Parts: sequence; structure tokens; C-alpha cells
Amino acid sequence: RKDTRIRIINQENKGLGAARNAGLKAAKGLYVSFIDSDDWVAKDFLSKLYQCAKYYNADITMSNLVRAIPNNGGFRYRYFVEVTKSLCTSDTLSKYRIADVPRSNYIVNKLYKRDSLIQNDMYFEEGRLFEDIEWSTKVIAKLSILATVADANYYYRYNDISLMIGDSERGYRDYHIAQQKALMFRHSLDLPIEHVEYYEWSSKVTY
Repeated sequence: RKDTRIRIINQENKGLGAARNAGLKAAKGLYVSFIDSDDWVAKDFLSKLYQCAKYYNADITMSNLVRAIPNNGGFRYRYFVEVTKSLCTSDTLSKYRIADVPRSNYIVNKLYKRDSLIQNDMYFEEGRLFEDIEWSTKVIAKLSILATVADANYYYRYNDISLMIGDSERGYRDYHIAQQKALMFRHSLDLPIEHVEYYEWSSKVTY
């Protein structure tokens, strides 16, 4: 009520993919970012990613992802993705290496040009866990320019609920399916696939 830029979308709970799709369709800005409800960002996180995107006319900008682990009433921090310098590229293999995919299939430490997502039909699969694995693999290849910001932090909160979901039968199944879809997409690009052990691990654990 205090800020007309903030809109709340109420819909039946159909999972994270459906929620992100609803937000993407409702957004009106030039860029979108996906910030999970139990995480937080540095105060200048979005402004730095936005400035970088405008400077390079980038479709994706990315920065640090810091895992925040509860510790004695506070948090201890560990870099999961650490960006140490500013880079900009449109080469697909270079984009994969910079984003460290498939080892770091995070979508939350990034800013995306909304029109580029819509034009490439980059919506999330609904009804499955780990939908971000396939999505990140495709979006990095399909969107043109990726640039990095070395000094902006996204704080990813570690919690037991996420672990419980990931350790369920459904979690193993959906993780395996997502990894296989991502692997098939990488094959279709006719590019060398680095860190293929991550795809192999998902199959071994499942079976």
C-alpha cells in the first residue's frame, strides 16, 4: 500500500517454477532478478548488476553467491560462487566457464534482460524440483552477452528444509531428470562438456 511498485500475486501453490513464471509475466521492468524468500542481498547488489548490464548492454550480469550458515545466533559465510574480476563475453563456452555451469547452476546471483528471456521462451518447467538446473543451462546459451560484477553479494541462506526436499525420493528423481535434460541440451550445442562427472553423479545416486 505504501509503494505502488510492489505487487503481490496470489495463486495456487504450484511450486517455485510456477511462481517465478508468474513474476516474469507480470514484470514490467527492463531487467528481472529472482531472489528467494529466505535469502537476502547486499543493499547495492541490484544497482551494481544493473549498472553493469547497462554499460555492456548485457543480457545477463552475475556476481558473488555467499552461503549464509546459521551459527550461534548469527551466520558464518562461505563463497559458493566468487567473482574476482569484471568480464564480458558472448561466446557460449566462455559463458559456461565463467558461470561455472554445471557445478553452479544458481540463477539467484544474476540479473536478466526481461525481453531476452521472453523472446527466447525462457520459462521454468512447472511441477518439478531443481527446475533451475535445466533453465540456467539453456538461458546462458540462448541469451547473448554475459558480464560479471566483482563486488556485489547475494546471501543464500542454508536451511534444513531444502536438504530434506533434496534428500527425498522425489528430490532424487527430479534432480536426475533435470541433470539429464541439461546434459542433452549441452550435447545439442556440439560443445565440449566440462565437469561431466556432475551429470554422471546424478545418475549413480538415483540408481
